[in-house]
Amino acid sequence: MVQAVLTGRNMNQDNTKVLHTVDRAYVYLHGHNIAQVFDDYLIINDCGWQTVTTKSRLNALLHELGHGAGITQRSYAWYLLGTEQGTVEMNSREWYYVPSPATASIPLSTQAGALSND
Repeated sequence: MVQAVLTGRNMNQDNTKVLHTVDRAYVYLHGHNIAQVFDDYLIINDCGWQTVTTKSRLNALLHELGHGAGITQRSYAWYLLGTEQGTVEMNSREWYYVPSPATASIPLSTQAGALSND
């Protein structure tokens, strides 16, 4: 999956799909858009599925693309780690903006132009 994102190649293997457009790569897990990867940032979302597989795919993107962040779980809650804001509790179905490692990760709903799940 990460290799497909990095090389600009579309991929559809097992439960994971990567689809490239002009300005981004979309990553799907079981048909749900869990990430959009741009040149200098990505946005992530668990799509309501805080599972081991979803966390694994998102962590692979965060770690392998060098964003300096990661997701962990404590007492059934997910947390986004490694941001300038410290640890951020992740709300299910919320989009999170993860820029290059030099800046903080914040929920898109706090920014103009937040994405909607509708």
